[in-house]
Amino acid sequence: MRAILRTLCIVSALMAAVSQAGIPVTFQVGNPVKSGEVNSNFAYLDSVTKAQSALIANLTTSLKDLQSKWSADSLAQSRKNTADSADLAALVLRNLPVGSVLGSMVPPGADGYLPGTNSTWVLAAGQDPVNGVKIPDLRGIFLRGIDYIVTGRAATGRDLDKPREAGHFQEDAGQDHSHWNGVTDDQAVAFPRGASSLSGTMAIQNENASAASFEGRTSLVIPSSARVASETRPKNAAVYWYFKVK
Repeated sequence: MRAILRTLCIVSALMAAVSQAGIPVTFQVGNPVKSGEVNSNFAYLDSVTKAQSALIANLTTSLKDLQSKWSADSLAQSRKNTADSADLAALVLRNLPVGSVLGSMVPPGADGYLPGTNSTWVLAAGQDPVNGVKIPDLRGIFLRGIDYIVTGRAATGRDLDKPREAGHFQEDAGQDHSHWNGVTDDQAVAFPRGASSLSGTMAIQNENASAASFEGRTSLVIPSSARVASETRPKNAAVYWYFKVK
């Protein structure tokens, strides 16, 4: 701001000086021209040119000062914004209540705590209590909301394993169901649970198996083309679950 004011003052002074001086000699048609008068006009033009050069130099210096100051201010503001963001994040982490769970891509330190949290957040690995707070083991599992009844809201009935407390572990399972793989129309057979034996022939429409006979058998294994694994799971991404202990 000071650089701008200084430049405006210089411009105003130069413009005032030029306006007050004016061209020394104005020549009229038919009047003789004297060398001294011509020289005084050239001297005037020379002074104006020099004044304009000085003005340009001052404007250039002021512009550089402004650019330098803007760059410094921008860098300082950027650093301040970064620091403010870090302070805000730290404030949020500090103010969350004990027992909060946080998912993060940042691995724990050698002591098991989330780096930069002053031993406030520890990896939820079922280790010994910290500050009297029991730590759940959340490694390798998903989190599920408790079907808790609050005033004016009934339970959802989505979790059939109840009542449950926070941290209660539930084994994985597949919902009870039946498979039908292209049973022929004239030999459609239901497979009741608990049946002692089966009868008939099933045409299995599957690239991994041909028609299978199950006459008198007590069980029938049908190969599947589905993607299988040793557990039932949805698509997922791995995170570190941290638990707030203080």
